[in-house]
Amino acid sequence: MKLADTQDLGSCVSRLAGSSPASPTIYVYVIRSESTGILYVGITKRPARRLREHNKGQSIGTRGKGPWVKVLLEEFPSYSGAREHEKYLKSGIGREWLKNTGRGVGT
Repeated sequence: MKLADTQDLGSCVSRLAGSSPASPTIYVYVIRSESTGILYVGITKRPARRLREHNKGQSIGTRGKGPWVKVLLEEFPSYSGAREHEKYLKSGIGREWLKNTGRGVGT
């Protein structure tokens, strides 16, 4: 068995230290209650799991108002970008945009 020399090991450590792990994809989602027509805007790394949680009543804000269906799902490379867009969709102008695009019908 041959050991790596110090130079090889040093360059390997430098590459590891300088590399950044791939950023996880963050999603902004909009769901609509089929029973009441209200919209809910949220942010998650796992949209399918999150929708199941809403439908099982595991989210305080949506409990008892389902069933919920996905209306919009948008992908972002960073949490900050996703959070900014989530805040926009929760604003008056963002809700108006959802309504005008037909995604907010029934709200």
